[in-house]
Amino acid sequence: MFGIVIQFIRNFKTNVHGWKHTAAGQLVVPFILLILVGTFGYRVLEGWSLLDSLYATIITITTVGYGDLSPQTPVGRIFAILFTLIAIGLAGYAISAVAAIVFERQAEYQQRLDYQRRMERIKALNNHIIVCGATIFGHRTCAELQQNKKPFVIVEKDHETLKRALLYLHDGYLKKIRQEHLFEDLDAMHYEEEHMSLEELAEDAGIDYLLADPLSERVLIQAGLQKADGLVTAMDDDLDNVAVILSARDIIPKIGNEGLRIVSRVSDESNWRRLYLAGAHKVVSPSFIGGFNAATQLLDQHTGDLFDAMIITQGTNLRMKSFPVNNWDGLVGNSCNMFKDVTGMLLVALRRDSEFIFSPGADMILQEHDVALVMAEI
Repeated sequence: MFGIVIQFIRNFKTNVHGWKHTAAGQLVVPFILLILVGTFGYRVLEGWSLLDSLYATIITITTVGYGDLSPQTPVGRIFAILFTLIAIGLAGYAISAVAAIVFERQAEYQQRLDYQRRMERIKALNNHIIVCGATIFGHRTCAELQQNKKPFVIVEKDHETLKRALLYLHDGYLKKIRQEHLFEDLDAMHYEEEHMSLEELAEDAGIDYLLADPLSERVLIQAGLQKADGLVTAMDDDLDNVAVILSARDIIPKIGNEGLRIVSRVSDESNWRRLYLAGAHKVVSPSFIGGFNAATQLLDQHTGDLFDAMIITQGTNLRMKSFPVNNWDGLVGNSCNMFKDVTGMLLVALRRDSEFIFSPGADMILQEHDVALVMAEI
């Protein structure tokens, strides 16, 4: 029996010690101490009973002040003045602290709701693209997917990197950035989007994201790897891209998504082969593509400007697209001369037996398994 009592006292002390460090404890404990000081102060200085002293303390703290009890001694009145000032200050602090706690709890509750809604949307996605890394390469990939109305999830562990990507995927922000040259006073430009939270930016732009490490297999599964059409590894570090590809390759047999296509960025072209060995279907070098575009601008400005008009200029929806020839009735077995009349699109090349035939002649006969590469509106 004695042992049980000792254990109860220990547990009580532990709970009280832990409770003192909570937000409620930090508010209640000072009030209890204030009541004790006031009660015993009035008791000693004025000689009132404990009940009267407690009563006077409570009406002082609550600023009711009925006037039926008031200190009569000079020391008691000085004590009452100091005690009243302290009580009012503590009450003001308590009100602000309680308000802060309420707002914080409400904000946390709203964040949980937003997170749950976002995870439900991601869980419902099918045939989407997972973009690992909110680098410039990553968010430009997302922008093209957005332009083509292809659903995607962007996965990034760094808050600031992800926010910057979401800003550049936000149509309103982009329009303001592109119109900067119209303003004489750039300091007067107001970017309200920069003050939005991640969730607000994503909701406004219609983007699903995970603020998480894409190197985690669990995160890839949360992003819907089992139902995705493709995976893009867009991180700056080639080894990180290799790690994500290896993780995806390990998961794919377990989740049954063998058709997943993996495209990876490469920063150092000496790592090109490693990324293919890890399991990428296609490796893309931003430096290689950028150098090609720069040279095109120098050698053939009009062609370079055509690329810019297709890819960079907003409002231009012209893209290279591919379609199986047998999508259209009457084309198989007929010549390329009929292609534009039947489809209304410009035939640029044919893919036949994994080979490309550029600018096919008008009299070339279209075959059943040909794939037409055309200039088309998306």
